Amino acid sequence: MLCNEEYRHKKASKALWYLAGVAKNIKICKKVSVKQHQIYKAIHEFKMWNKGAKKCVLDDIVVEISNMQENAEVLESKRQQSGKIVEKSKVEKPKTDVNERLMQHNTASASSILTAKIANFIHAHGLSFGIAKKPRFQAILKAAKNVKLEYVPPDANMVRGELLERNFESYQAKQMEQLKKDQDVFGLALYGDCATIKRMPLMNILASSINNPTILLEVVNATDQLEDGGKKDASWISSHFHPHLERIDPHGSIIDCFFFDGDSNLVVDANALQVTSG
Repeated sequence: MLCNEEYRHKKASKALWYLAGVAKNIKICKKVSVKQHQIYKAIHEFKMWNKGAKKCVLDDIVVEISNMQENAEVLESKRQQSGKIVEKSKVEKPKTDVNERLMQHNTASASSILTAKIANFIHAHGLSFGIAKKPRFQAILKAAKNVKLEYVPPDANMVRGELLERNFESYQAKQMEQLKKDQDVFGLALYGDCATIKRMPLMNILASSINNPTILLEVVNATDQLEDGGKKDASWISSHFHPHLERIDPHGSIIDCFFFDGDSNLVVDANALQVTSG
């Protein structure tokens, strides 16, 4: 348990009561947070709903139909006594038919099931308790309403392959659009540095503007260059910066600043880029 105490009740429902704090004869776990308490209470309510809600709905309908029959018999008796015909429209009809009431029950039950499934997913994968309120999660629920039951979620290969590339391209396009906003007025800056992370020599290429202070253009792996006996020198660095320079500023009129780390090779490269871009 959350309180590090052993709970000896055999039935799982009693352990749930302990966490949800819904039973009078079972003490409440004091280590459960407010969010966790709400989740366990929702699971308990879902179990109780499935146990008794449908029976209550049917009982209400039986009572309603019985009342309708009694009203009809009373009106028929008055009609026979007075010799007049009572319009059928005056006979009270049940407020909702059986199918509609059962549909309402099924909708509420489905909502409880979905709530429990979401909570179970969050718990099983160690996700943040607040993730269900995040805009991206809400977008998933909204999109799920428009697909058929036969829909199959993407597998691992698709997520780490095609979908990852598409997400990156979409994100990069939005970042570039923000980067280039007002570029004619304020210009752009290109910058980068070299770093070795877990024995992997890398170089970061970034850009900056007044509307987007940091956008990562590329991370270059220098392993092959070093294995061939080369260095992360000015010519090698410039060869990787120039494609981005030509793509972002083909006429040499937008990028007006280059920033690099203090290494001498990077300073030489900044001068080379300055000469190239005019």
